[in-house]
Amino acid sequence: MNTKLAWFNCYAGIAGDMTLGSLLDAGADFDQVHEILRRLPIGDWSLEVNQVERNGIAATAVKVIAPPDGVVRTFGHITGMIEESKLPDPVTAMALKAFEKLAQAEALVHRRPLAQVHLHEAGGHDAIIDIVGSATALWSLGIDEVSSSPVAHGLGIIKSAHGVLPNPPPAVLVLLQDIPVFGHDVNYELTTPTGAAILSAWVSSWNPMPEMIIKGRGYGAGSIEIADFPNCLQVVIGEKANRTPSYSFKPDESTDIEKVVLLETNLDDVSPETLGYLIESLFEVGAYDAWITASTMKKSRSGHELHALVNPRNVEAYIDLIYKESGTLGIRMQETTRTKSRRTEMTVSIENMEVKMKVGPNGIKAEFEDLKKIALKTGRPLKELKSEAENKARAMIEN
Repeated sequence: MNTKLAWFNCYAGIAGDMTLGSLLDAGADFDQVHEILRRLPIGDWSLEVNQVERNGIAATAVKVIAPPDGVVRTFGHITGMIEESKLPDPVTAMALKAFEKLAQAEALVHRRPLAQVHLHEAGGHDAIIDIVGSATALWSLGIDEVSSSPVAHGLGIIKSAHGVLPNPPPAVLVLLQDIPVFGHDVNYELTTPTGAAILSAWVSSWNPMPEMIIKGRGYGAGSIEIADFPNCLQVVIGEKANRTPSYSFKPDESTDIEKVVLLETNLDDVSPETLGYLIESLFEVGAYDAWITASTMKKSRSGHELHALVNPRNVEAYIDLIYKESGTLGIRMQETTRTKSRRTEMTVSIENMEVKMKVGPNGIKAEFEDLKKIALKTGRPLKELKSEAENKARAMIEN
């Protein structure tokens, strides 16, 4: 089986209407997209789709036509609307993830709890149609994985529902944190919050066009002409050999599946103290996991293999750290996937000290460092503290 891939070339930024336009231009079934969008309970609206040119490139322009309804929607309001609309499961999951990213960004920018965030422009007809429509178009095209180039921004100031804002606006900067970006010397909002939320929620890798067999392409027009470059979003549809199973956009009740990178290197001249320090350093910069295995190297020398499981977005930082601390001459890289049980966190009190607890579908786990502090202070056995913390957490959950 091959993985079907959509790669967005964001050389002119990205907006919700540009995303939907590019996917329709690439062959997504308009009638299917329109029928599914009609399931949303958002009043009277229509979708205007036109063929235009941007600096000589033929592109599809999408515009949502709707009377202003004066409704300022919250994240909870939009979540309920989407969940009740009987959309295809993958479309529901993708749309909810994009709106969750938007709401989290607004909450951080305005320093308010998520429940108090009002999505002004991001909760209007345009944003809802653009996000749900783009998710439906990807589903219609049978896309398994979404990738993107670095993302362009303009400069200066822009006008929004919140007033005059710097360009790029604060919510966009939050959404694209840890994502490669670059700037154009133009006073236009190239990347909107809706476009940034789509990327943040759905893109699994950030790179030049990946290795694939091209099967289609499309261009989604921006709303204005820009003299310096064609103001449109390019999407390339292709297939690549499937080295690992692709689970993208398939919701599950208890687990998440995500892309990760496994870094490995052989070491035969590094002291145990240095290895220990390297493992600690990898965790400090955010590695998901890191471990050492003993091995026999060439010429029967004893050695070690270092393994680190990391986020693909900032893999270069982990590579630099391994090179710097170990002195290795080479590192192997392997893209793979991992499943992760969804979990919540809670705290319990033991000996008047807090213990963080991770609660998952298959059990409860106490934070080791918290238990260690209590054990050192009280002299009680760590395993006894662990049992007490877990029993308290279970009692709190059951009540």
